[in-house]
Amino acid sequence: MFFWKPTNNLVYSYKTAEYWCTCLKNDTIEWKSYRRAMKLFEQYRTCGDINPSIIYTYKEDSINILPDWSRRLLLDFLLKKKKEENSVSTISMYRSSCLRFLKFLEQKKISRCAGISPEIIKEFHVSDLHSTAEARNAYSIRIRGFLDYLSVLGYVPETLPLALSTECAVKTEIVETLTDEEVDAVYHYRTIAEKPMALRNTAMVLIGLRMGLRASDITGLKLTDIAWDERTISTHQQKSGRFLKLPMPVDVGNSLYQYITNGRPPMVSEYVFISHRVPYSRLGTGSCCSALNNILDKQKHGFHLTRKTFATRLLISKTNTDTIADSLGHKDNSTVMKYLATDGDTMRQCSLSLKGIDVKGGLLS
Repeated sequence: MFFWKPTNNLVYSYKTAEYWCTCLKNDTIEWKSYRRAMKLFEQYRTCGDINPSIIYTYKEDSINILPDWSRRLLLDFLLKKKKEENSVSTISMYRSSCLRFLKFLEQKKISRCAGISPEIIKEFHVSDLHSTAEARNAYSIRIRGFLDYLSVLGYVPETLPLALSTECAVKTEIVETLTDEEVDAVYHYRTIAEKPMALRNTAMVLIGLRMGLRASDITGLKLTDIAWDERTISTHQQKSGRFLKLPMPVDVGNSLYQYITNGRPPMVSEYVFISHRVPYSRLGTGSCCSALNNILDKQKHGFHLTRKTFATRLLISKTNTDTIADSLGHKDNSTVMKYLATDGDTMRQCSLSLKGIDVKGGLLS
């Protein structure tokens, strides 16, 4: 039986134990292990049992820091979005967007919905920093949804959400893909991969490169999604919710088999890709990008590069755009058109001659 021996005249409490673990930061690198042990002990005290598979968070929930009036509204709004069967990622986006807005209102000493004016909304929109106009637009759309919710409840005027702009100029970007040398590096890595982490890296990156799946769909892949007899992989896309069933290339199947049999920890989990440390939980989407960076030994701009490379290579091989859209899980081929510029050889056949066009003056004269 475990006994807690009080010292310094302190009675045990979780907050005291957590503070003790934090004080050990400068004394030992094991302080995080002690902190997790305290969480497990607290779970045992409250539930009478221990579930080591739970991933704990140690940060104060930002929603709890909000004033009562805004915290209650936000929690009710997020619950509504959950009942509407929005995805976890979508609800998380609503959460972070609205938190920014409500924290701004708190800074402005606004303590009720009646104090939210068009001027306040515009001031927030100007001061809220984002790396791109698209990112600002994505946040604004979610905040406008929250304002719409308040207007339905009668807390703000129906026209108030219109004070928040949700438009941004259309921007065309050059599609970045993996180079031939980088693709070759992936296959070379596959030939030398032996350790569990290397086998996992290979399988995840090859699925993205050869099947075009997003990181969220790869980390959400379940063992039952793989039909070995049919040589297919099925998934409900996290982003769109569309069902997708794709043929599994031989190299992908071999890499998956190698990882599952020789690299994956022998733990009971429905997910294919799991962490290799306790609590052996499902991986986050960032692990796919880390796998790509480890293989190429350089920092790349996101795992989405593999999906773009997959689409580009299908296009270069003269695959029909509708087939490419189906493979990517898109509802139409409009998004495939942005990859046309990556096919340099075909684009050259579309060039127009300047014969007969007189150029007078300027740089071309």
